[in-house]
Amino acid sequence: MRRHTTLPFCSVLLACCLMLAACATTSKYPAGAAAGGWKLSKEAQTTYYYLLLEEARRQQNATLGEQAVLELLSLDDSPQVFMECANFFWQAGDAPRTRILVEEGQRRHPDNLQLQLLLSQLYLAEQRYDEAQVLLERYLARNPADLIARAELANMLLQAEQHEQALALLDQIPASIPADKRPREMDYLRAKALTGLERYKEALPILQTLLKEDPEFLEAWAELAYAYEAMEDFKGAEQTYLSIMELGEPSRELILRLAEVNIKLGKPKQALKFVEMGPQELPTFLPVAGFLLDASMFDEAEAFIDQVLARHPNFKELLFHKALVYYEGRKDSAKALECLQQIPENNRFHERSLRFSIHLLFEAGRADEALALARQSRARYADVSEFWLLEARLLQESGQADKALELLRQTQERWGDDTEVLFTYGLILERAERHAEAFAVMERILTLEPDNPDALNYVGYTLADKGEDLDRARTLIARALELKPGNDFIIDSMAWVQFRLGHVQEAWSLIQQAVVNPKGQPVEDPVIWEHYGDIALALGNKAEARKGYENALRYEHKKPETIRKKLQAL
Repeated sequence: MRRHTTLPFCSVLLACCLMLAACATTSKYPAGAAAGGWKLSKEAQTTYYYLLLEEARRQQNATLGEQAVLELLSLDDSPQVFMECANFFWQAGDAPRTRILVEEGQRRHPDNLQLQLLLSQLYLAEQRYDEAQVLLERYLARNPADLIARAELANMLLQAEQHEQALALLDQIPASIPADKRPREMDYLRAKALTGLERYKEALPILQTLLKEDPEFLEAWAELAYAYEAMEDFKGAEQTYLSIMELGEPSRELILRLAEVNIKLGKPKQALKFVEMGPQELPTFLPVAGFLLDASMFDEAEAFIDQVLARHPNFKELLFHKALVYYEGRKDSAKALECLQQIPENNRFHERSLRFSIHLLFEAGRADEALALARQSRARYADVSEFWLLEARLLQESGQADKALELLRQTQERWGDDTEVLFTYGLILERAERHAEAFAVMERILTLEPDNPDALNYVGYTLADKGEDLDRARTLIARALELKPGNDFIIDSMAWVQFRLGHVQEAWSLIQQAVVNPKGQPVEDPVIWEHYGDIALALGNKAEARKGYENALRYEHKKPETIRKKLQAL
């Protein structure tokens, strides 16, 4: 409730009589005075300046509003007045001044929950996440029994994906607060923390209990459905989504969730029945086509796309998905290209259709056509760096390294801080055997993006291969492996740096992982196999060393004579 609505009627009436003269009197009379020299009581003055603040809000008069705020706070610096004054600046679109005012209010009233929550939200809006968290942590340390603040902090931690910390916070509710006095939101947040930690079986009974108590607890239904999907219990997920549907008109998102789980259950016909219940619009159809493709249901995907296009011929975006049907499901690049060529220039999928077409042409051995299309696409979409990079890569692949580097130099001038541009530039410098320049580019990437896994791996491996600064090399590669766990090339880099450090047994354990891809098939990288041979040889295992070197030759090592000499020396 607004502050002035609680004041005595006679004071309000008196202030209303003065309001019409507000703009004139505020510049002529000091606080407490009115036209005619009347002396107002503190209560009347407060009401007066509240009304003046409302007038400033109505007129969008910042100067008048500031004056009213200063006078109000001089009369009453209670938390409620700070909130009212901050609301004026917020509605005026002045977020910094809102925050400064609320910070002052919080400083004067450190145990006022409303000010704490408002200030934390203002910090979040400015992306000052750590300050928002620390603010609530300090408040909660002083007020451990405040469940609202505890829930707010837990929710903030969950949004930051700090699930362990959120769970610990929720488990630290003082024992003096009985379970029946705790809001159900606390249990819901606990379930969210558990699902975030992939402890789904622990989350399920909490959510089920909440829903038994309140069948209309929509957020709990959504979290339960998510848990079932994460557990790949698609039947449970379907039943949960159907329960959500009973609560009201099904949304597009709900229809799509039902469609996807039914596709995963192998029931595409049932999935499409749900689709018919949703809005017959492109944002409904595109994801469904994608779900069918992801499930490798290529016949069903093609039939669905053809059916939609028959009814909605302008939905040309679906032709991109149809191209994927031909490419992935039929292995027919020519038909895929035909689909892509039907996407008009004014369609939002046109740009990506060109990128896909360039890839298809190059893969089909039509390198000249791919290069020509890349060049045309760069001219058509000059502000899209991807086409510049595609053309440069194609130039390099066609043996025109100098032209590729010149184009990348121009690209770098336009997108100097784009790490993808820089990485491509570095790779082509490396292939042109301009190693020092390539290394410098990769180091620059790390100054711009310290957690770029590819640059971390490149710099770390290069240092290891030279036998330089091996401790830094190991640190960089370890970070890359954290960011891309299971990556063959990064595991190989770690094996190589361990080998260079003299940790041969650790290197052997790692290189055995690197030569096998996630599907259990041997990797086809000759350098990794050369490393396998070198590490095996260091352990005295000539049979495995021979295997490594032979595979390095099989996969076309760039220096076959070097590998043959190693084989001859066994």
